[in-house]
Amino acid sequence: MQTLEPTALTLKDVIDVVPASCRKRSTPRGLALVVRDLVLYAAVVTGIVLSPAWWLTLILIPLAGIMVAAMFVLGHDAAHGALTDNNRLNGILGRLMFVPSFQIYEAWILGHNRIHHGHTVRQGMDFVWHPVTVDQYRAMGPWARLRHRIEWSALGPLPYYLREVWWNKMIAFHQPPAKWARAIRRDRYMLYSAVLLVATGAAFLGGLGSGNVLGALWMITKLGGSCDQTPAGRVKGGGGHARSIIAPHSKSAKWPPATVQAPCNRLCTGLRLPGGTAVALDCDQHPLGSFGPGDEI
Repeated sequence: MQTLEPTALTLKDVIDVVPASCRKRSTPRGLALVVRDLVLYAAVVTGIVLSPAWWLTLILIPLAGIMVAAMFVLGHDAAHGALTDNNRLNGILGRLMFVPSFQIYEAWILGHNRIHHGHTVRQGMDFVWHPVTVDQYRAMGPWARLRHRIEWSALGPLPYYLREVWWNKMIAFHQPPAKWARAIRRDRYMLYSAVLLVATGAAFLGGLGSGNVLGALWMITKLGGSCDQTPAGRVKGGGGHARSIIAPHSKSAKWPPATVQAPCNRLCTGLRLPGGTAVALDCDQHPLGSFGPGDEI
């Protein structure tokens, strides 16, 4: 049976068929989104601090989680250089937007931009959502099998993200490549300092309002609940995450190793490359071709 070989493609082939409107960035719009999310988040956190009842706190904490996820998205876009048209401003805003979800900005850029997008789904490089073979699964112990089933279920994005991406590849990752070590260490200290400052302020407010240590601990718990609600719903299956897939028409053909990101405010579909290869684009706020296959880490 004859099969079709995949067309040899480059990242430029993909870029050339994407409309120019998908590459436009807007500093006023980016700043407006940041201000909007900060105001809404501050309002919810104020409600949590002043909440007179535990049940009201339980209602407000999920709302705070939604805003943490929204700010994470803006931080993600800033890390891609797509939030505004000023790279230095993107760095400032990205670090700020990542604080509530406890993300280390430069560690995220290394793991997400350089490795994940630069070597998407490549075994041994990209560490995100790799399936296991039958033999690998059979070699697992009972705990590893249970963890695998949970992480690949509908409820899996959160525990997977927290374990593999956030903890293993960010918080507990202390040996990055030398060219990234200083920047990651700086951002790690900045994040930890911000968390310590917030915890100290929460303890002061709680102790001042209640007059005892339990009140201070309760306030830290409440404000801690309004942060670090990792927006892992976007990790598996997209969840608003812009992704481009280059798929040959033949089901038996191999998938060419190319992906692309593009910033746009609408769904871009129906693009076609030379050789009959279809390109499906689901894009929101990513700079086209910032990091492609083969980029140096």
